[in-house]
Amino acid sequence: MQPINTYLTFLKIHRSASEKTILAYTKDILHFCEFLNVDINNLQQLRKISNDDIKNWLIDRREKATNRTISRQIVSIKMYFLFLNEVYGIKNENILNMNGLKFKNGLPKAIQSEQITNIINNLENIIKYKNSFDLACDRLILTLLFATGLRISEALSLTHNDLKKDTITILGKGQKERMIYILPEIKNKYNEYLKKAKENGIILKNKVFINAKGKILTSRDIDRVFQQIKIYYGFQYFSPHTMRHSFATSLLENGANIKQIQSLLGHENLSTTQKYTKITKKLISDKLNKIKW
Repeated sequence: MQPINTYLTFLKIHRSASEKTILAYTKDILHFCEFLNVDINNLQQLRKISNDDIKNWLIDRREKATNRTISRQIVSIKMYFLFLNEVYGIKNENILNMNGLKFKNGLPKAIQSEQITNIINNLENIIKYKNSFDLACDRLILTLLFATGLRISEALSLTHNDLKKDTITILGKGQKERMIYILPEIKNKYNEYLKKAKENGIILKNKVFINAKGKILTSRDIDRVFQQIKIYYGFQYFSPHTMRHSFATSLLENGANIKQIQSLLGHENLSTTQKYTKITKKLISDKLNKIKW
């Protein structure tokens, strides 16, 4: 078996890495080797990678990626070379001594609730829909993400029985359970979704979110919607995770305490949730600065 395949098998079996994690590691290592024109499975070529090679790669990366992304890629590359050293006795000190780049822990990205409402109500002017069903579908998922703080993978896993309830239990990261409230506004958007499905002759499946062709939506489908919104409004950032951050920020602004928000988001550590207090202060400051005194 080739070294890279042996390594990926090791990650899956011994590190219990997810398919998504394995794919990300593979992509990072492949990019590094392709840039240097080195065969990812040629142990002798890998052994000879020099400091100058690494510097050239870093110069290119700094022009195209953030420090956070580069640091992640360095970790992926070093892990592969540590494995090669342990299993094949191929040691490259230049790689093993690579240092991550310093970066600031920025605040989670959030936007004000009024603007999110405006986006949802203005969708038909942002995206050219071929039918009213797809519009109703996008309105439902945007409303759901903002009103619950669900991760996109959690939202896409919901069934019709889930949205007919007032509360549902979500199994999130680390198999941690949390309670989600299905608010009246979600139910309103859901009923409109059902109505448009009937009008367009679309047969719904067990999973809630499908397109007009009956195919179950993926995170990539939703990312395309967010990208179009981002371009239309000229946002620097706008993603499904923006809705989650905005959900938490809105709760804080309306009097919820940190412990309650921690429970709703399913954060294991309170320190993760406490970041939102900084966001709220910033948003309030922004609002005050817009006032014409």
